Amino acid sequence: MLFLVVAVLLAGVQAAAAASLDKAVARFTDTQDGRAAYVRAVETHFGAANDGGAGEARVLRLLAPLTEAAKMERPLVVVTARDDVNAYALPGMIVVHRGLLALVTDDGELSVLLAHELGHLAQGHPVRGIRRSMRAQYFARRAAKAKNLDDGANDFVQAALHADVGLHEERKADEWAAALLPRAGITPAVAVGLWDHLASASIPDEPRAHPSYEERKRIYGNARKEQRNDP
Repeated sequence: MLFLVVAVLLAGVQAAAAASLDKAVARFTDTQDGRAAYVRAVETHFGAANDGGAGEARVLRLLAPLTEAAKMERPLVVVTARDDVNAYALPGMIVVHRGLLALVTDDGELSVLLAHELGHLAQGHPVRGIRRSMRAQYFARRAAKAKNLDDGANDFVQAALHADVGLHEERKADEWAAALLPRAGITPAVAVGLWDHLASASIPDEPRAHPSYEERKRIYGNARKEQRNDP
């Protein structure tokens, strides 16, 4: 009997957490005011790029053929003032650091990285990662209940940044991107060169968090072979 009561209580808690997360995601990705607050919160957290919008324009230009090929809506985009070489997929958004744009000057190589982040969004990894993290769920509940939209957006960003996205999902995002690139007119060979470029720039591949550069070269290289063997 006690086990049944505990199971019912846990199911109720999980249902409430899922409802709060769904409400928070809708609040900050489905409404114009919510999206604007979400962008402001990300810019506040990371620092907004002071480049006259050039970085954002480049990212949006490269996203256009990718989202068209994937039949996806274009996500929100924020380019930050951070100089580290990184990009993130948050719910409904891709965040790109200025340092990544400075290092990856080849548009084809940058398209590979954007396709990877789109892969996370297409497969729901950012939201799934929030569900997996108790800390992230705490902030999602706050975001859903906040009376002030900007306060809620700040909590939503914290929820997204505490999401638990694992190595398996990073690999799935690469596999998704490798399949997408040819449909967007980008040869997977560009991706193979990208990982060599990052390695030569001494950007660590962090194999416990992402596939190693060698594995990523195999993932995209296999896609190139499959494309060549298509009838």
